[in-house]
Amino acid sequence: MYRTELVVGIILSASSEGSYQTQRGLTIGMQDIEVKGMFNQSPEQTAGSSTVNYIYDSELNDVLENIPNPPRETVFVYNIEIDNAAGKIRNIRLSDNQASISAFQR
Repeated sequence: MYRTELVVGIILSASSEGSYQTQRGLTIGMQDIEVKGMFNQSPEQTAGSSTVNYIYDSELNDVLENIPNPPRETVFVYNIEIDNAAGKIRNIRLSDNQASISAFQR
């Protein structure tokens, strides 16, 4: 996803396993329990979910409850699909705050 010639959203899928990771170190195939630990959540908080969303503020180094509107440049949204049977990450969608707000308003 692009905005004014800048990448503001990416998707990591099975073809990126072993090749790419997010700035926070998330990779396809990573155990979901590791991901939850990176975002300071216990496994019980998202038990049984096949999709988990984290709204992360890189300046605060913390997860937020809601997407800020108006957008902040330091906020990113991680949409993570989990293969519950394997307990591993299947897809990661990462976008900046403004792109996330635009997507939800469609």
